[in-house]
Amino acid sequence: MKIKVLILAIMTISWSYAQKSFKKSDVYGKYKLALNLTDVIESENDDMSLLEEIIVTSITKSIDRVSNEYVSIIFDFRNNNTLLVSIKVKDEEEENEHIRWKLNNNKIYIDDSDNDDLNVKINSGEGYWILENKNLVKYGKDGTKVNGVSLIRI
Repeated sequence: MKIKVLILAIMTISWSYAQKSFKKSDVYGKYKLALNLTDVIESENDDMSLLEEIIVTSITKSIDRVSNEYVSIIFDFRNNNTLLVSIKVKDEEEENEHIRWKLNNNKIYIDDSDNDDLNVKINSGEGYWILENKNLVKYGKDGTKVNGVSLIRI
């Protein structure tokens, strides 16, 4: 009986890891950067006083609202390991930059290190992205999920 339970447990674990596997072609397409500074700040500052937390939260929520209304950053993953990043600020001309990306062990690495023209540093050589429910979720180089930063498929 114990052997049957052990085999069932191993098969279940193996199956759950197999479900996370994806191909490069699963990544192709456009994604909108979803940046929520409130989540980023809340996950980084556990030792704030109540007053500090109220002030920081109100400021970051205002910034989130304004940035969502006025700034749009779109990522277009293409089949030749290029990534077109389009940055559109309201009432300004859209900026487009090409950078490289690669898939390695179900982790997506975006390499923006060679592009000095790109005004928004996306990865800075740290961390990776994982495809979860058709969206890309940011992880730090230590393997922890980065709160408040994701790419939503459009």
